[in-house]
Amino acid sequence: MPRLVFVFATLLLADALARGGAGASEPVPRIAIHVDRPENKVSPLLFGCSLPAPGTPGADALLPELLRNRSFEKVAWIGPKAMPEGWNQARGWQLFEFGGRHAIVRADRTLDEPLVILRRRNWNAYRLTLLGRKIDGPDGLSILFDVQDSHNHVRWTLGAHGNRQHVLESIGAGIPRPLAPPVPGRIETGRCYRIDVTLRRGVLQCSLDGRLIHYVGDVRFPWGGVGLGASNSTAEYLDLAVYEPKDVPLFLLDNPAKSKLDTLAAGWEPLRAEENKVGFHWEALYPFNGQFCQGVRVDAYQGGDAGIRQGRIPVTAGATYRGRLHLRGTGKATVAVSLRSREGALYASQELSGPVAGTWEPRDFVLKPTASDPQADFCISVAGTATVLLDQVSLIPEAARSPWGLRSDVVASLRALRPTFLCWPAGPSANQYHWRRGIGAVDLRPGACLTGGEQPTFEPSGNDFGTDEFLGLCRELGAEPIVVLNPYLGPRCVLDWVSYCNGEPGSPLGRERAANGRPEPYGVRRWLVGGERMMEPDAQDYAVMLGELARELRGFVPTPQLIAIGSPALGEFSADAREAKAAGPMVTHVAKSLRWPAAAADQAVTWTALERTAGNLSDQGLHLALMDSCPAPDASSSAHPFGALLNALTRAGGAGALASLLFPAAELPSVKAAWALARSNPLEQTLHIENPAGAPLDLVAGRSRNRLVIRIAHPAESDAAACLRVVGLGARRLAPTARHYALGNGAAEESELNVQGDELRLSLRAGQAIHIVVAEFAGE
Repeated sequence: MPRLVFVFATLLLADALARGGAGASEPVPRIAIHVDRPENKVSPLLFGCSLPAPGTPGADALLPELLRNRSFEKVAWIGPKAMPEGWNQARGWQLFEFGGRHAIVRADRTLDEPLVILRRRNWNAYRLTLLGRKIDGPDGLSILFDVQDSHNHVRWTLGAHGNRQHVLESIGAGIPRPLAPPVPGRIETGRCYRIDVTLRRGVLQCSLDGRLIHYVGDVRFPWGGVGLGASNSTAEYLDLAVYEPKDVPLFLLDNPAKSKLDTLAAGWEPLRAEENKVGFHWEALYPFNGQFCQGVRVDAYQGGDAGIRQGRIPVTAGATYRGRLHLRGTGKATVAVSLRSREGALYASQELSGPVAGTWEPRDFVLKPTASDPQADFCISVAGTATVLLDQVSLIPEAARSPWGLRSDVVASLRALRPTFLCWPAGPSANQYHWRRGIGAVDLRPGACLTGGEQPTFEPSGNDFGTDEFLGLCRELGAEPIVVLNPYLGPRCVLDWVSYCNGEPGSPLGRERAANGRPEPYGVRRWLVGGERMMEPDAQDYAVMLGELARELRGFVPTPQLIAIGSPALGEFSADAREAKAAGPMVTHVAKSLRWPAAAADQAVTWTALERTAGNLSDQGLHLALMDSCPAPDASSSAHPFGALLNALTRAGGAGALASLLFPAAELPSVKAAWALARSNPLEQTLHIENPAGAPLDLVAGRSRNRLVIRIAHPAESDAAACLRVVGLGARRLAPTARHYALGNGAAEESELNVQGDELRLSLRAGQAIHIVVAEFAGE
């Protein structure tokens, strides 16, 4: 009798294992898939990649360039320092020093407090001059004069009202009153502007880069000081000075006698032998591109080094590194470039001819190091007595070059992903990007502004990957392009960008595109209007910009399809839909960005909100565009959230949905593996599923030609089992075996699954996050 009981128990255990291995104590969910009840068509554009805009943290890592700050747009600052006595201690303002000069930085644009530098001065005739540069933000710069206090002054705002106008106002008790009609104009991010304000004999003149903006006669300012502001932006100000009409200084922020003493661009170090007399200065008068260049002044040369170097350059023995630098200057000298160890061991070097007075000239070089070093120094040294200006220095491994401006391995990764579309320039820095900075000769392109650093200041970022490189890459990969427009540039500039991409060869911008190597139009159809949308601009301002752009784009060929940026919250859609519908039929999508959360419960809420938003937009004739998705900083890079996200979009997105991963997220090994598995087994139309409420599985099923494709996202915390019953086959039947792909931490495991009539019994093991079953139909 005990032997019989043992045999019977063994048979029961075997049967339980055959039904999925989840254990006999847990019922196996039976899920019905109705092949005769098709539901939604599935968009082919759920496998897109977003490439970050220049200036986005991490964007430079996609470029082959090895050097940092290679156009010398930023110096190494000391500070922040204490504000001088007499200045008001306004919150959000900082003072930095560099080489005997100072920079005043508005570091927090949420604090609307001006910085009053000089107050209640008995000046009735003076000239105020300074350099101003916007770091980021939707508006521009502000200059204050006739300052009595922070609530009573005259304010000149450059790039006011959404960076559209220059406005001159008198502020009394905090209430503005116009002093002159507003003048159309904008302030570009990262560009230095020469600002001049002159008050003499009752006449006020305000000039920007030598161009008169405002002229007001018969003004009477009894007395007042000067100050600075920034209209809803962060900014930096340099070279502030106040002069009497005969150029007698009344106030100087910096001592001109010290302003050129050893000012070295950030990321670069001095390289000089003890016997040589060498100085360094940050030069703003004669840059090759951008706003600044680096000066090296050799007053006495006895041999050895006299120049600059940059460390932490990884080099490989025998590899080829091609570079270029631009020179101008005075004196007789040669210039040498080299790769060395930090201790001075020489790996490779090349001597170049010296500078030419008054003319920028390029110098090309090739270096082949004899040893590998992950922390090598790249050195530029002057041999002789001379003053040399350096700008736009480049060093690129030959193996990393590609025709499209990105690293060759990045292009190979994109090719392997086979994205259905590429979106660029993506992310919040898209709202700072000017398309003209990324066309034409690469050497002449100025740096972009990095806005995501810990300290809000100008950080140069490469513009080697621009419009032509992006659209050429899309053609190479067979991916549809989606270009992110910057609405803050104003309608005219945005329309020029569209015309550059799609204009006929005979049009002015078509001829410019042809001169850059592309005669035929690119034919871009889809345009995303703006980068990520936070609290700015508010909904009303964005709706106005969207509507203006939609009206201006009428008549363009091909007909543009605009994607509106929605509010940050994923579950909010009503206001987004109203804005999109008000802009007209050219707006076809509402975009949301997503950082999927870490906790499983939060993920479930996110997927529910995603499906609800997609469904509600669809009800109003719009489509969801889920752009720039990636894990939140504290979230796991497991494949499961990506699988669940894809299932939610497949269920609710409809035929017009768009979805993209931010490219660094698409490179995460688990996400990349899940992407490849789902991309190789697409669904064309979903089928109706009866999923039991007691033990639901995150499952979608659909037809793809003559195949049934089932995709399951499993949390992978424990073993589970499922019985999938295919209903509505009619005269058809399933092939006797199906393919089962299970993805865990490594590569997907492929196995054969026996089909029992119209049932598929599936074992879901812990550690396997994504399952795909592919069954062939027979009898069709």
